[in-house]
Amino acid sequence: MNWSVIKDKRWLIFQSASILLAIISVVMAVNNNSYWVLFVALSMLLMVMGANRAAKVTHGKPEIAENKQPPKK
Repeated sequence: MNWSVIKDKRWLIFQSASILLAIISVVMAVNNNSYWVLFVALSMLLMVMGANRAAKVTHGKPEIAENKQPPKK
């Protein structure tokens, strides 16, 4: 994993929220609450979005990582 991915705030938010939702879903499943499936689905969605973000940052698109617009030609 690159240092630029770890420094990226959006990636950190996606991953933290995904882990938090996964923990909440486990607690809800233990308590027989049927909404745990929703939290698992949201957790997976955020994980995919975070992985996509990490791939963009890693593969050399600094304008995406720094929230800058690409230069106009």
